[in-house]
Amino acid sequence: MFISQQGRFAVALSGALLLGTLLAGCSSAAEIATNRAAAAACSIITPAIEQVSSDVRNAVTDIPIDAAAAEKNLQAAKVLLDTGGMQILADDASNTKYNAATSAASAAVDGLIEQAQAIQAGQTPDTTRINELNTQLETSLADATAVC
Repeated sequence: MFISQQGRFAVALSGALLLGTLLAGCSSAAEIATNRAAAAACSIITPAIEQVSSDVRNAVTDIPIDAAAAEKNLQAAKVLLDTGGMQILADDASNTKYNAATSAASAAVDGLIEQAQAIQAGQTPDTTRINELNTQLETSLADATAVC
């Protein structure tokens, strides 16, 4: 079978357009899969961060009253925050923001643990510092959930 010069060009152009369409479809399919994975990750992250936030709020309230119990609860929250920083979100920018937020929250928890330990050692509670750290923590946890 003989195909003219114009016919070959038309077949080549059609093939290129079909290939481009297929590749665009693959890109969209990959994007959909990535978005679904990110949504699934966020459905796990958000309740976990909210639980940590609630637990830490209760521990902060307990620092001046029962510093030992508060320290125990803060240590548990710190473990969750320190193991929660993973590459599970849709893109590197989201992962970076999430990990920075959980890192800042972990640093605030460290400060709260130090306050609880100081009280256990007999020092007067530094309510100003406790409030500052609590605000830093709440902001960081809100930043972590905002990524989703």
